[in-house]
Amino acid sequence: MSDQIVLEASKVGAQLVGTALIAWLAVRWALGRYKSEKMWEHRLSAYTRVVSAVGEMLVISTQRLSDEEMHINRTAEYQAMLTARYRAAKAEFEQSIAVSRLTLPNSTYDTLVKLDRDLEANDGHTLNEIYDAEVYLLRTALDQIVEQGRHAMR
Repeated sequence: MSDQIVLEASKVGAQLVGTALIAWLAVRWALGRYKSEKMWEHRLSAYTRVVSAVGEMLVISTQRLSDEEMHINRTAEYQAMLTARYRAAKAEFEQSIAVSRLTLPNSTYDTLVKLDRDLEANDGHTLNEIYDAEVYLLRTALDQIVEQGRHAMR
């Protein structure tokens, strides 16, 4: 009888250990998946902010370049509105650089830092040269960031 009690107790003990192990593995898997999904969401948000900001800067710079090449003189209010939009997009871009350091791959962070540095160093002699260089820098960086984002979000 005592052998049978020991046998039954060992069966129950093995079941408890097995159940605890399965529960621990399931919780670990679920937590890992949750963290992975949250990181994906943070990356998507960071890429969205960056692409939106750089895209807005590109649209405005392209408009300015087009106006300069076609010798269109916009009103002071229109130019002030473009400047305000550009500054807001630039501020968003600069904030996204810091966030990208935490959430995005190093290649994207490096692209953002290089773009920021290149925009600051843009010193053409005429407005046409400045806007032309700015459009080129923004378009090139935007293409790189989008490609890096597609690769990172797979």
